[in-house]
Amino acid sequence: MARGKEKAPSGGPPSVAPEGARSVAPEGARSNVVPIAAGRRGASTAAERSVASATDALDKALRAKTPEARVKHARAGLARHCDDDTKALLLRQLYLGLLETEQFEKARIAAEQMIELGTMPDVARQDAARACQAAGDFEAAIEHLRVAVRVGPRERRAFHLSTLGGLLYAVGRASEAVEPLETAVREKGSPMALLKGQLALASGGEIALDLAYHGLANDPSGEGYGRFVLGELAFARGDRQRARVHLEAFLSRARRSRPASRAALAPEIARAEATLGRIVLN
Repeated sequence: MARGKEKAPSGGPPSVAPEGARSVAPEGARSNVVPIAAGRRGASTAAERSVASATDALDKALRAKTPEARVKHARAGLARHCDDDTKALLLRQLYLGLLETEQFEKARIAAEQMIELGTMPDVARQDAARACQAAGDFEAAIEHLRVAVRVGPRERRAFHLSTLGGLLYAVGRASEAVEPLETAVREKGSPMALLKGQLALASGGEIALDLAYHGLANDPSGEGYGRFVLGELAFARGDRQRARVHLEAFLSRARRSRPASRAALAPEIARAEATLGRIVLN
């Protein structure tokens, strides 16, 4: 809140008191003077109210029942003054809401604004990669994931590496997927059976494919995303029947998932559909 301005008494500009004299406001004008301390308190209170409003909006966004409500509350919070940490959290809620409502380009912009803040660098890069994947810009998604590997903490490095390797394989760049997946395995990422399956797909080799398939088929990570990897492994091994079963199960589940999940799996969905097409044609 801006500090109040002193009004000049009627009849001309305010007189200047002699040096060292105590300034006294004319009678009747004192009520128009805002003490400096009060002005500062008012500005401070206004800023505190703004921060409180942003925090309240963040809480509402986190508890929102629909993506539309999440977007609404996140935008309301971002319109207020707040620190960078709160702003980053609000931007992430906005990003998630936009992704769920399939506004992929806007979600990408929200993720890029998170990147500019620099408060959650690897998370923001992962989010940006998801939005890029959903929008079909795989090259940009790959670059974001490469940066996430470099800037993320050590405990999340294997996750970023496996995501990068999985995307490279899904878009037909298997040879480039080998290095990040090998590194993820060396760093003991998890789930290990899934990582080894992805690596076998990227690097090939009959023995490696067989070992990876049987290892993943008997591991809990063989469900969900693992069904895609199992289907691709089975196809690479020449087992078209099992490949079809796994890939159809993967696609059935992926198509029933929420928009944000489907968006993240866009390259794998396209790859699974292409492989099934080859099975049916042959």
